[in-house]
Amino acid sequence: MVRRFEGKVALVTGAATGIGQATATRLAADGGTVAVNHLPGQDPGETLARISDADGRGFAYPTDVRDPEHVTAMVHGVAESAGRLDYVVSNAGIKPTSARPTRSHIAERRARSACCAQPEELAAAITLLLPGDASYVTAATPLVDGGFIVNAEL
Repeated sequence: MVRRFEGKVALVTGAATGIGQATATRLAADGGTVAVNHLPGQDPGETLARISDADGRGFAYPTDVRDPEHVTAMVHGVAESAGRLDYVVSNAGIKPTSARPTRSHIAERRARSACCAQPEELAAAITLLLPGDASYVTAATPLVDGGFIVNAEL
């Protein structure tokens, strides 16, 4: 089997769950060393276990990516810890913390407010999404020489 990311280092944001977890696991299975970004206080153990089960290498890196200064420190910290940084996968997103509504509840709320999120959830999404990739690109561009920055958008 060809391990096309052998010797490469990737940083995957939002890698504790979902698409980020799957991306981190696949990159590691293909030979990459993966920095598993997650929110402080969030447990990246399942992702790290999946990486290990795939005979990959990974390490946790907690950072709230809504703060550009923290993002810059994270990018430089990952490069320092791993010796290099080849890829950045910008995957982090906002997952509403309120209980998942039923279809009838969604229809009722849309009829009243056209929105299914709490105000603080919307503010968190705006804080994360408004700056775009600027903090990743600014922090990672000097470090990623010939690599890629991937923005995972749905």
